Amino acid sequence: MQEANTQTHINQITLRSIDLTESEAFFDIIFKHLGLEKKDVTNNKSGTTLSYWGAFGLMITEQKDMLVHLEPYHRPGIVRLSVRVGTRKLINDLFEELKELNYKFAWEPKDSQYAEGYYSVCLLDPDENEFEIVYID
Repeated sequence: MQEANTQTHINQITLRSIDLTESEAFFDIIFKHLGLEKKDVTNNKSGTTLSYWGAFGLMITEQKDMLVHLEPYHRPGIVRLSVRVGTRKLINDLFEELKELNYKFAWEPKDSQYAEGYYSVCLLDPDENEFEIVYID
């Protein structure tokens, strides 16, 4: 087995959004909890892009002509993005804040069978992409 390269990590993820304003409100809350900060909004020939940076980058581009009639699992692109965090409390705090704001969840915080000590919540962003937050004991 080849030795793991500790320098390897996710640098950036790009999502497409139908409504950038809704996505911004959603991801502002998540990234506040994760310690990432919104850097900028840019406009170019591809449209408007919202960028968050920290341990990894997330760029969200508004694209109004997406295939919204398809179920999320059948659309092209990422089905679920999973981010590992350092405490169960962070997951619970994030869940409570988003629940109060009536956001949707694929599942509420729970222990899971994926691995021993695996605790997660799975949020649905405004475009119904799954965003899982995971803590593993």
